[in-house]
Amino acid sequence: CDSIVRKLNELDEGLGTEVIQLNKDSGSKTFTDPRGLAQKCSFGAFAGEGGSPSPGLLELRGDFERADDEGDFVGARLSAVPGASPSAANADEEESDDGEPMDAFQWIADLRRQGQSAHAVFQAFDLSPPPDVDPTNEEDLWGAVFDIMISQVRLFRPRRLKLPGINTLDDAAEAIRRSTNIVVLTGAGVSVSAGIPDFRSKDGVYARLKVEYPSLPDPQAMFDLSFFKQDHRPFYKFAKEIFPGNFRPTPSHFFIRMLEQKGKLLRNYTQNIDTLESVAGIQRSLQCHGSFKSATCMVCKHQVDGMAIKEAVFRQEAPHCPQCPAEEAGAVLRPDIVFFGENLPKEFHNSVARDADVADMVIVMGTALRVMPVGGVPAVMGAHVPQLLINREPLYNVEYDVELLGNCDVVVAELCARLG
Repeated sequence: CDSIVRKLNELDEGLGTEVIQLNKDSGSKTFTDPRGLAQKCSFGAFAGEGGSPSPGLLELRGDFERADDEGDFVGARLSAVPGASPSAANADEEESDDGEPMDAFQWIADLRRQGQSAHAVFQAFDLSPPPDVDPTNEEDLWGAVFDIMISQVRLFRPRRLKLPGINTLDDAAEAIRRSTNIVVLTGAGVSVSAGIPDFRSKDGVYARLKVEYPSLPDPQAMFDLSFFKQDHRPFYKFAKEIFPGNFRPTPSHFFIRMLEQKGKLLRNYTQNIDTLESVAGIQRSLQCHGSFKSATCMVCKHQVDGMAIKEAVFRQEAPHCPQCPAEEAGAVLRPDIVFFGENLPKEFHNSVARDADVADMVIVMGTALRVMPVGGVPAVMGAHVPQLLINREPLYNVEYDVELLGNCDVVVAELCARLG
């Protein structure tokens, strides 16, 4: 995707035809330039002598027209996977159930449902799977595909436009009342009133750790595996501060639980690792970045209950694996939290693919959605699905229908009052 976007950005407005090497035969692909030009380009097999496609060459034809203000994306229809169904292979004619052209995310999800191999998707773009993914494991490979698709969703799907009929707090309440498959995305903002320190404020966890541990190249390095192996102290200092059992759920958590009890919650995608969703009794919660519920040895992969490491964490010690020899210095029990560069749980990819088909509302609460691929989830949901933002500040990753700015607990209390 990045290489295609780079190529598009190199084009001039007056370009007629450009031939690029993609090392892949045939297929019809359309892209819209991420600049304001909306360069609608068609990728078709480059004809060699006699009109037959030349292996490995694709022709890029530029059909240029001025875009509107929302033309800062690359919309794509892709059809280069060997073995794809005939209908999906004709991307220029393929339409989704609602009559709109099928976009790349739908196309990828359909391929998986059809039982196609994730290898074919990587091969279609002449890419290799990420080095930390087992190339023999189809589930892991599909997870990597969806990571890429969600993280780069702006390349594959036009920027969502605001729905005209949803504008006020009452409209938001009515949308909740009508919906039965609500996707809720939550971040640190829903847990702040519980006393859990946030990460990014001027006196948050990152800022304080940088003062206490000057060797930390940047505060986020405490979630970097290579730095963790060199110095685990910043991480366990952080772990002690937010270890489960010391905090109670907030009104925001119980709002989500209420949605579940009313049969309205499809899934709560939480980026938090504090386990307060479980404490609140939310059953349909997916902890995208892991949690302290369990811990795993970094050498032998022996897994223990998260509470088994509590004493060591509170002593600010790295808990040693009981299954490994004492002299094995690297046998540290690390909480099962997703570090930078690690794969998200398989359940995340599977759930996003399923939920995108059935979600009838999206609520984003207490998060800036800066971390991918979770930050791309709202853009993956259907453009016709109402989207509500509950946050202290506006976000610009998606055009939300209603933005309720303020403390999450205060906002959900007002919503509950409107809902009766």
